[in-house]
Amino acid sequence: MYYFFVGFIVLTLISHIFRTSSTPFFIYAMYSAPVPIQNDFSFFVIKKSDGKIFNHPELWNHHKRIVFYYSSRTWEQLLGQDSPETAFHKKVYPSANKNYLNTHYPKWLFRYIQQVEGKKLDHITLYKVTVNYDKHNKYSVKNVEKIFTQGQ
Repeated sequence: MYYFFVGFIVLTLISHIFRTSSTPFFIYAMYSAPVPIQNDFSFFVIKKSDGKIFNHPELWNHHKRIVFYYSSRTWEQLLGQDSPETAFHKKVYPSANKNYLNTHYPKWLFRYIQQVEGKKLDHITLYKVTVNYDKHNKYSVKNVEKIFTQGQ
């Protein structure tokens, strides 16, 4: 039994040297794939009516981050998923232009930010900011896209 295990280890090491697979257990692609190198990153920023950026204390390690960031990202993704059938109905039925996601999310987010801030705001503006990192880990703002402005 000892010779069997030693032989298996030696054969496995030799197969790794020649970049062949001896058993599926050692194949990395079986479990995952390498993460592609990404230079551009996007995130959402809310600018309040007083011109300050919404940055609540402990936002990045708190449930408020989940509510704000993930709901904003999902809402933006859903806006871009109109099917041809939906586009047809919008031409035939103009009232269909008012998509539930389009009309209610900005109002909800406005109320939510007011609740978190604990004060009334005139309006908020949601921006999607894309930054680019170079090889020296210096970032530059690549794009700032205004998603919506919501007020009372």
